[in-house]
Amino acid sequence: MSSGTTANDPNGWVKNPPTVMVKISNTSRDVLNGQYGIVVGWAQDRGRYIIHLAVKQEQISLKPENVQKCSFVEQFIAQFQLLRHNPQVQQQLYGMYRALQSRLPDAVKPEHVGVTAVLLLLLSVYFLGFSRTLTLLSFLIMVGLVIGPDLVAGCDLRTVARNAPSRWNSVVRTQLPYVGPKIASNKYLSAGLAAFVIFVSLNALLVGGGGARRKNNVAATKANIPPASPASSFSSANNLSPKTTAATVSSSSTTTSFSKADIERFYKLGFEDANQENEFGASLQSELETMMKTNKNAPRRVVVDTEATGNDAFNEEWRTQPPQAPSKGGGGMWGRIGSIMPLFMIGKTVHQLGQQPDGSWNAAAAKQNLRTLEPMKLGLLGFSCYRLFKSIF
Repeated sequence: MSSGTTANDPNGWVKNPPTVMVKISNTSRDVLNGQYGIVVGWAQDRGRYIIHLAVKQEQISLKPENVQKCSFVEQFIAQFQLLRHNPQVQQQLYGMYRALQSRLPDAVKPEHVGVTAVLLLLLSVYFLGFSRTLTLLSFLIMVGLVIGPDLVAGCDLRTVARNAPSRWNSVVRTQLPYVGPKIASNKYLSAGLAAFVIFVSLNALLVGGGGARRKNNVAATKANIPPASPASSFSSANNLSPKTTAATVSSSSTTTSFSKADIERFYKLGFEDANQENEFGASLQSELETMMKTNKNAPRRVVVDTEATGNDAFNEEWRTQPPQAPSKGGGGMWGRIGSIMPLFMIGKTVHQLGQQPDGSWNAAAAKQNLRTLEPMKLGLLGFSCYRLFKSIF
């Protein structure tokens, strides 16, 4: 793709490298309307954008009113078409396919490896959670950057291990703005950074809950299961035997006998009052007054017969203790270390957005480039901001 001048670009769409995807509309050629392309330059003498078409892989010049910036979904479609029909990309993919096929057994194809990788990714999201899966992928990508070139070249494990420190320094030098070259030039700082990154990644993966296990814990917590059996709580509070529980209800000259089901209902009323933050005994008092009015000839002593129902199934159900809600802190101090990774991602992205050819940083350029940032990078930036905010607050 050849790139034109950026002078007097009316919309600020010309980037180096080109990143702004557009959709063609309102031209006199119906065959062009609705097609996608990428802006590669601005022809000042003609007042037109130079567009590289995604499907036809050719360049045309169009007026600004004949192109509109792609929406979020349209950017994915345009980028897919651009990569799919690019001869260089097709050649590279075919070369990678053949290289991978040569390293696999005859009965295994690269398609099988791809399907297996997708299944493993879905299982990781289910069992580990989305954020921990991203942490795992980031760690694997970092390891791939360090040892990947030697593995692709077919080096033995001893050579891979011997070249790992120098390749790690190269990754640090290129990926960390400003401080990367200084860290890479000091072997102790470089080794310390490697150990720290490994520790933070493993800590984020191994500490705390996630995925299906976390969902089950949260679901059980939200179930509001009472803390103990009402019958055992009632009898232990009054120092009574399991089979007969007595309690004084009122100063009436009469007494009444209640079954175990009545006491269970009283306990439920109290538990619901606690959940609704009502005054202690609010519902129970009104319930007892109603029962005393309807049983004027009943005795004043309450007798609970635990053998009235003949089974303890209800009792067993209410003995279940509710699990503790997961802590918000995310593992205390070590959990907060996980905020370093999204902070690093945010800092690196902001640095790249505003970096100038002379190495300086410009806030206006960063703001302008943020508006045309690729959807994938914009999503990662937003997720990093969310993770950083969540870890702090």
